[in-house]
Amino acid sequence: MDDFFDRAFSRRYLPQWLVAGGLVLLVVAGFVWWIQVYENPYNVWWGMLANSLATSSDTKHIVEDSAATRLDQYVGQEFGVNTLAYGRTTLVSAGNTVTTETIGTTVDDYVRYTAIKSSQKGKNGQPLNFATVLGKWARTPATDSSTPFLSQTMLGLGGGNLVPMADLTAPQRQNLLTQLHQSDIFDTSFVNVQKHKLNGRLVYTYAVDVEPVAYVALEKAFAADVGLHALDSFDPNSYQGQPAIKVELSVDVRSHRLAEVSYVGTNHQEFFSGYGVPLGFNVPHASLSAQTLQSRLSQIE
Repeated sequence: MDDFFDRAFSRRYLPQWLVAGGLVLLVVAGFVWWIQVYENPYNVWWGMLANSLATSSDTKHIVEDSAATRLDQYVGQEFGVNTLAYGRTTLVSAGNTVTTETIGTTVDDYVRYTAIKSSQKGKNGQPLNFATVLGKWARTPATDSSTPFLSQTMLGLGGGNLVPMADLTAPQRQNLLTQLHQSDIFDTSFVNVQKHKLNGRLVYTYAVDVEPVAYVALEKAFAADVGLHALDSFDPNSYQGQPAIKVELSVDVRSHRLAEVSYVGTNHQEFFSGYGVPLGFNVPHASLSAQTLQSRLSQIE
């Protein structure tokens, strides 16, 4: 009798057991895929490069220290119809602290001083009064600047993003990724990748040699894609013989997003976050020219 009920029970629940077993196999297969494929250092690296070319916005925190100067800068970038870059920069040097805000579009640059602290005294022996310049937006047409702020932030050759970032079309992304695959632009190893936590998240850190000639060619193609003309006259071959730039790139394993860039042998670090988060900045109303703003600053005594 017991055997009869055991057989009946087994037959009755056989479909459920098969479904449950199938689900367990799917979970196991998914886990194995995640570990062996998605978290593979090679795929994390190339996923980061692909994602960087399909980015609607990001924020970068730059810290650079030297013996006499400290730079602390936040740069936000928003890509698309109204591409712009926003920067808040604090520079500390020789007892002076200057904080500025900058907004760069494809057409104009806007800048204002938001805080100035100086150890210098005026002619009357009192601290200098910067009221005439603080909070005043000044505008400069991008065509009048040799280094427009948007180009500075987007192009690595201008001190901006080492890894190209923008929201490109699928064909543009594919062309640049093909160029990255076919040229030794970012020369790295996927064997000796360091694993550690950054802000509580697992990252892989890659030691990278940036090859100058191939990199300039990549940046020139990227600039053309995003409508920037700062590199139109650059000849990549003029960088022949230049040594490779050594950097360490840390990539978030889960999101396949660039998390940190450190330039080897320097005190310059860049931390990335805020991917896909709108900046919420509008083009300001500016009544001054940059020349007028600087003239007012120089006249403070």
